[in-house]
Amino acid sequence: MSRIHLSFSYERPGPEQRQEVWMGMFNKLKRDQEVAQKLAREQPNDPSRTNDSNGNPVASAKPFIEIDEGVKPLVYGKLKDLPLNGRDIRNSKQDGNSRFSFCISC
Repeated sequence: MSRIHLSFSYERPGPEQRQEVWMGMFNKLKRDQEVAQKLAREQPNDPSRTNDSNGNPVASAKPFIEIDEGVKPLVYGKLKDLPLNGRDIRNSKQDGNSRFSFCISC
């Protein structure tokens, strides 16, 4: 069996592109949490269900993270200036989710 090696090169994303990636990550997190809440309401006896700080049911598979709307412009403004690519941004978000999950279970 033989292997084929390909090499791709990409330009580093600019600040506006990084901001779009960060916004996409946070929007996906929000959508995922909304789906988890909907499932928790539809399946109230599910043992994996927990409640958020307001008492609303959420699935415990992912941590419930809420970002205040007033903070978002500040967060996006600072995050877009970090010299990260898309993979770095995704890894940062995943790391934050893991750390948040760990802190909740402490």
